[in-house]
Amino acid sequence: MQKRLFLFALVFLLAGFARAGGPGASTRFVVSVPEVLLLRINGVASGEVPVRVSEGRVSPAVLHVEVVANTGWRLTVRAAPLRGPLVLPAERLRLEGRPLSELEQTVRSGAGPAVFDLPLDVELFPGEPKGEYRSLLTFELYRL
Repeated sequence: MQKRLFLFALVFLLAGFARAGGPGASTRFVVSVPEVLLLRINGVASGEVPVRVSEGRVSPAVLHVEVVANTGWRLTVRAAPLRGPLVLPAERLRLEGRPLSELEQTVRSGAGPAVFDLPLDVELFPGEPKGEYRSLLTFELYRL
């Protein structure tokens, strides 16, 4: 009974709006869809990825990136210097074979959802002190 009463009131209200505009009047409804822009790296909803280098190996070696979006986006990254027995420049870390930097640089861009892997490695030179090095990668997801 309440549903019928509600529907009757809604129809009556809409008919009243249409009639109030006179002949040829039109009713226009605008529906706005909220924008979605989420980033997950290795299953974690965070843009910061701690990196550890030990014995020339990087952990994690592959970053599994998932972008959930219904709009255009751009993914950027910047790296902190490697800290350990020495402080090594961020350029020693390589993402997809390209050296990283303390300055922000674009990794990928697109529109809509995307899932991809980013291989991460490090370049150490002979004679550098062995030990554990740590860094932090900071990813930012921007709307285009």
